[in-house]
Amino acid sequence: MSPVGTFEERDWWIEVFLTNPTGQFSNWNYATPPLPDDVYTIQARARDLRLQYDQELNDTLVSVPGGSGQSLDFITITVGSGVPPADPGLTLSSSANPSEFDAQGDVIAEEFVLTNTGNVALDGPFTVTSDQANDPVSCPATSSLAVGASITCTASNFISNAEFNAGQAVTVATGHGFYDGSPVDSNQDTLTVAYAGPSEIAFRASAASADRAQTHRVTIPNAVQAGDVMLLFVSVANETEQLARPAGWTQVAKRTDDGLKTFVFMRVANANDRGKQVTVNLEASRKADLFLAAYDGVDTADPILALNHKKETLIRANHRTPQITTAVDDAWILQYWAHRANDTTSMSTTWGTTRHQGANPGSSGLFAVMADTDGPRNANTFGKNRATADTSSPRATMWVIALNPAE
Repeated sequence: MSPVGTFEERDWWIEVFLTNPTGQFSNWNYATPPLPDDVYTIQARARDLRLQYDQELNDTLVSVPGGSGQSLDFITITVGSGVPPADPGLTLSSSANPSEFDAQGDVIAEEFVLTNTGNVALDGPFTVTSDQANDPVSCPATSSLAVGASITCTASNFISNAEFNAGQAVTVATGHGFYDGSPVDSNQDTLTVAYAGPSEIAFRASAASADRAQTHRVTIPNAVQAGDVMLLFVSVANETEQLARPAGWTQVAKRTDDGLKTFVFMRVANANDRGKQVTVNLEASRKADLFLAAYDGVDTADPILALNHKKETLIRANHRTPQITTAVDDAWILQYWAHRANDTTSMSTTWGTTRHQGANPGSSGLFAVMADTDGPRNANTFGKNRATADTSSPRATMWVIALNPAE
């Protein structure tokens, strides 16, 4: 292959070097073909210098002032013609928000940035494909992508049971575009979102219902997340009530007093529970107080660390819970009181953080209070705390529960 450019010798001596690309010109011949916008530094003893540049069909004659002929002068010229070979390219990078997940059903917002890293404009449509068949990637409609330009594609990854059990969610993705009708593919990018690990128990949300009816309902709050442990306290103004266990719930315990019966049910939430109603069917139309509380960070395999309950034995307004002893640190303590009296109008506790204060006064008046420690507690003995009504009654049930922290 003949040289693509030459210098004419006119009784002076010159050397030519490439300052940008790799290579060097010597003996007045190019060592490598020049490209558009390459910058050359010329060392010359001459009054003028002419560069004849020839690349295929493009001809450019560049004239620059020379040196004095007595000393070495450095002259910079830029070759401005010729078309480089097309080198289409796409680069894909990704990110996730949040960068960790806590439970099954968590939603991870994924972003995929597709950048034109070639030297020619690319044609659309631009797409990103991934191995997450249930969480497709959506890209904005773009007809062309200039050199150096980017588009951002998005996807929502719902953490599956398999990903939760594996402790990570991995998305492998590739970007796609076109140049001159031919496909252009990006690098294969891997996005990994890890399980954050167990955290301290935390109160998530609650809901309550108090009425006289045969069918009672309470709605699971939208804030509840998969993996939360939910407790449902149901107190009924009738000691013989044999209510059916709500569908999907496990009965933890029940306690009966004269004219009053309290049940506690439990369920580990899944991703589809939020916003659903929990239905409790009684044997007849009766007053009932329903309270649902959800907690994060509880051991889902063994949620209840300790539990105790009792009924009232005296006529009084102050009802004390029984005691429990915990053997592990970081448990949360919950206490619950239910009270029945026709002339009561309120009941409250000064212990802990009150989560529920239900009132259904009048005939067969029914009142309930639930409070918790609002934080972890080290191994110790708990209970013997009071809730106080504004009138006395011999009909009450009292509960103390310790939630087991996840390991």
